[in-house]
Amino acid sequence: MTYNKEFVEILKTNLYDVNHEMVGDYYYEWTVENWNKISKEVCVFSPKFHALGYKWKLELYPNGVDDFYKGNVSLYLNRDNDDDDCSVHVPVNRVFFIRNCNDKYTYRAATLPIEFLSKSIPSSGHPNLIKKDELFTNNPYTNRSIIENNKCVVGVYFQVYKKEKGLFHREITCFIDDEDKIVKNNGFYEWKVGNWSKHSNKERSPTFTIGDYRWALEIHKDGDGSDNKKYVSLYLFCLNPEIKKGGTWANAILYLRNCEDDTDCFCFDVLEMRNFNTNEKDWGFPKLIKKKELFKCKQSKKCVVQNDKCIAGVYLHIYGDGKAPLQGNQPVFNAPPQQYPQSQNVQNPPPPYYPTNQGMNNNSQMPQYPPYQNTPYQYPPYQYPPYQYPPPFYYPPSTNQDMSNAPSMASVPPMPPMPPMQPMQPMQPMPQYPPYQGQPYQNYPYPNAPYQEPPPSYYSTDVFPNNSGNQEKGDPK
Repeated sequence: MTYNKEFVEILKTNLYDVNHEMVGDYYYEWTVENWNKISKEVCVFSPKFHALGYKWKLELYPNGVDDFYKGNVSLYLNRDNDDDDCSVHVPVNRVFFIRNCNDKYTYRAATLPIEFLSKSIPSSGHPNLIKKDELFTNNPYTNRSIIENNKCVVGVYFQVYKKEKGLFHREITCFIDDEDKIVKNNGFYEWKVGNWSKHSNKERSPTFTIGDYRWALEIHKDGDGSDNKKYVSLYLFCLNPEIKKGGTWANAILYLRNCEDDTDCFCFDVLEMRNFNTNEKDWGFPKLIKKKELFKCKQSKKCVVQNDKCIAGVYLHIYGDGKAPLQGNQPVFNAPPQQYPQSQNVQNPPPPYYPTNQGMNNNSQMPQYPPYQNTPYQYPPYQYPPYQYPPPFYYPPSTNQDMSNAPSMASVPPMPPMPPMQPMQPMQPMPQYPPYQGQPYQNYPYPNAPYQEPPPSYYSTDVFPNNSGNQEKGDPK
């Protein structure tokens, strides 16, 4: 599809953590023709598109992806995972945007850290891309709103990377959304399940502690109930929820994985925000994975249950009291095109300017230091203002002072000559104080030098010619 290369370069500046081996990148945008109609829907999907060996589509939530983000516009990237198995994990770095149909510089863009699209998680995105009431607000720089004539454009620029070591740990820890809660405790727990084929349907792990609470995992290898007999069910139990009145809020990821330390063969699901209390002690997934998918992977020689064993685990966040600020969006970028030099992240300072007196007459005013033609820094995507050199050392005359009658240099009287310097009188030599005849202390075996009397006072007769008194020459006072 055709797109503006300059706009893509701007979007790239929003990405971070990009030092990975890249499979490829792609840009896609979708024109929303009737916003008033779409805004009444829960979720709408863009047409599917093919890129980098996969099928993709955008998920647009005009009123927020859930009740917590109500009042925001949420935008997600979805990858078709019908042919995936537990070994497919696609690292994706992406920046989402929504913009004016006719002005690409009136838009909102936002990104999140790298996430992984897999059999368990087919889509990921930004839940609070922009507030709904900001869609119709005119931008102060372009004097246009994002939605104009009941239309707008939504889109994404994304990069896909190759798999790296540490894939499992990084993927598991990136999907918990803490919303506005403060994380008090977090941690991992893993339980090695051996003799899978000989286990009964329902097994519970040993008790473990994270934070102030005792927990346990419970697995149903043939499913929890007749409706789930083709699946494996996995639950998290809180064994002492009564220690806090009203229960405790937690979020968790439950998973099954291959027993290797750095494996790419695993499945999981996100529990979302849950309250563990005396009435609701357990939460989990009755359909975590189909049983037949545990024993084979199309794109890997390994599988989740291998040699009749696997690992069940949980990554848990426990929340305390109080609220934390939501992760903010990127600012609105709306500068004119000349403010976005391609592949350049630094603004150069203005050129130095030094006023001179060339071509000036006696009645003309001094040249003024030229002001900046544009504000040196006010437009993103530059995250920090560049260093600005100060103007030359020059003080312009006061605007209230009339310089027309100022005297010229020719009318200034010359300075009077300086009087001749008097010759210096020769200095008399100063009398020398007689040196010691020998070292003050040289007798052994005293460990410390004894007290030495000072030498007698000695002054020549011509030093103090008017000195009077009974003191004799050479006598100490």
